[in-house]
Amino acid sequence: MMEHKGLAFRVGPQAAGGENPELVSWAGINSGPVVAWQDEPPVNRWNEIVLLLERSAVLKCHV
Repeated sequence: MMEHKGLAFRVGPQAAGGENPELVSWAGINSGPVVAWQDEPPVNRWNEIVLLLERSAVLKCHV
């Protein structure tokens, strides 16, 4: 979805079923997907991710 909207993104590692301590320290959870934008806290629920991507795409168009 990020590619479709032309949004820049980075992918980080996550071990399925693992402890994922770096992910937990950053996002507060140990599973993905997790998406963050600017200074906003990371989100991991699909509805929050979709709304964030929609908002990001709209803001990108106005820059």
